[in-house]
Amino acid sequence: MADTGGFRVLLKALGVGIVGQFTAELCRDAGEPVLAGRVEFFAKVEIILLSLPLIRQILQIAGELAA
Repeated sequence: MADTGGFRVLLKALGVGIVGQFTAELCRDAGEPVLAGRVEFFAKVEIILLSLPLIRQILQIAGELAA
């Protein structure tokens, strides 16, 4: 996994998740629950976008094994 950059993607996704959760909690504490929900949503979308290259590699390997 580290050879293909998967570990790097994992660390980036972890960072996005932590920052997104922290920011959402700050928004909730400030009385902005709608904004907190949007921050969490966009953090999740960013994590999915970061993982797309890994998903593509997994599907490619699965296709090669099936053939």
